[in-house]
This record gives sequence, C-alpha cells and structure tokens, in this order.
Amino acid sequence: MNLGSVNEAQEFKDSLAQLDKVIKSFTAILIRYSKGTFYYGVKDNGEFCHLTGKIYSLIQAIFFEGCPELLMKPERTELILRYMHTRQLVTVEDLMQLTASSASTVRRELARLAHKGTIVRVHGGASLARYVPVQPTTDEKAVSHHEEKARIGAAAAAMIREGDSAVIDAGTTAIEMARAMQNVSSRIFTPDLHVALELLTLPKIQVTVTGGMLDRSSQSCVGTEALHTLNSISPALCFIACNAWDCDGGVQTPDPLKQEFKQALVKRRCRRVLIADSSKYGATSLYKVCDLTDLDAVITDSGLPPDEGERIRRCGCELIIV
Repeated sequence: MNLGSVNEAQEFKDSLAQLDKVIKSFTAILIRYSKGTFYYGVKDNGEFCHLTGKIYSLIQAIFFEGCPELLMKPERTELILRYMHTRQLVTVEDLMQLTASSASTVRRELARLAHKGTIVRVHGGASLARYVPVQPTTDEKAVSHHEEKARIGAAAAAMIREGDSAVIDAGTTAIEMARAMQNVSSRIFTPDLHVALELLTLPKIQVTVTGGMLDRSSQSCVGTEALHTLNSISPALCFIACNAWDCDGGVQTPDPLKQEFKQALVKRRCRRVLIADSSKYGATSLYKVCDLTDLDAVITDSGLPPDEGERIRRCGCELIIV
C-alpha cells in the first residue's frame, strides 16, 4: 500500500497517539463527574463498539449520565426545554447545574430562546412562554393541579372567622375554598354558582350571589349587576382568583368582563387575598387586573421557586405557601 511520504508504521503510530489523547481527555471528563463508562472494543453487554475516527462518533461510544457539558447546542436546548416543561420557573443557577455550563452560556441560550418567543425571561431565570388566550371552562380547570388548589382553598377558608363577611371570586380554586369552609356564622358574596351551591350545605353561612350575566365557561356572574353588588358592600376579606400572575405582569385574565369584576374586588377597602396555584406563575394573558403591590396576601403552593417568593414578599404581600 503506497501512502506517499508516510508509511504504514508511521500512520499506525500517529493513529495510536491521537487515540491516546482522546481516551485521556474523556477519561478526565468522567473522573471529573465521577460518573460514566467509556467503552472501546466490547461493551459490558457483549456488543462490539468501534470508533469511526470522528469525535462525535467517539462521544456516541460513551454511555454517561451527569455529563451534560458534552452536549452539542441543539441537545442542550432540548434538555433545557424538557426541564422547563416540568417546572413553572427555572433560574440561571438551575440550568447551570443541569447543563454543567457557565452562567454566560446559559444566559446566551435563554436570550436566544426568548428572541424566538419560546420562553419568557424573568428576574434571575425564565419560564416557558405560556399565554392564556381564552377563559378555560370549569371542567377543564377542575382536573388541573387539583391537589394544590385544594390546599390553597383550605388555607383561604381558614382565614374566615366567626362573624366575617367576604367575597369569594369565581374559579376552581374558589370552589375548593368553599368545600373547605367551616360552618361558622358568616356572610359570603360570590359570583360563582358552584361556590354558592357548595356553601348552601352549611346552615350558618348566609350566601349571596352577586347577580349579573352568566359567563358560560365558568358559570359565574359578570357585568353591570355583579359590579353594582360589589360596589355596594364593604366586606372584611376578598379572595381573588386568576389565570396568570407573577411579579412583573401582576394578576391577569383573558376576559375583559372578568377583568372588571376582579378590579372591583381589588378596590374594596379590605384584606385582599390572591388564591392562585404556582402553575399559573409566569403565564401571561391579555387583560391586567392589578399589580401584586395592590394585594395584601398571596396563597400559593410549594411549586413556586424560592427566589420568586422573596420577590413577592418585597412587593409588600404576605406570602402563604401550602
């Protein structure tokens, strides 16, 4: 075989030298992460493993967990997005640990995804771009994050004491609140027919439905009559539900009539409490109701990232995590 100026013996030596460097490099990576197996020749399962000479093929010859730094850019992007689908909000530190990348690398990746509209950048991290275009039906919402809503509802119900008057907004979290109510002497106003029917089973609670036009998706009252009822009372507490919320966008809803009603709740001179699970945190919707600074307390679940909890407290809200 004529190889020109390089004979077979020299080529063999050069190939071994390159292979030696590659093996040492990957061995160093595996030692660094203390996890992984480098296969060359025959794998543990007896499968023959060969190298093609391309570095990417060599990477494929490594079976590893915990070494995401080896990921090429598309694979890193996929890993980040898959991780974000399981969490409402992620921090730069979370993604640094996940991908074993530097802060600057993670921020560049987030900036690229934000430019595409895939994610929304928030203070210290990001969330998936989750826009709520229309009001979901009660049946659709009832099967979503039920356990979290039940805990939030129970914590909200415990706030109502003997002799209190309160307004309970419409929504599945509000329904869970009604189910958790104790039979204490109180006066409850609500636009939600489901909430009213739940409370009718408790004889000491006097229930008033606000009246107004019925919204078909949530079976709750909206419009002029509902606003008139709210504007004529001075309750001790108002419990407000929503479709989207966070420190930057405030409380949001996809429906203008819902926006009107919730804004009227916020304007009551009483203790105003947002009841919203963490799955809605970082989502966006068309109509803004208020800022978190306009509220007195927020009840949510433990899915809320700790850093965001500190931001909420800085808004002047009491934060209750259940």
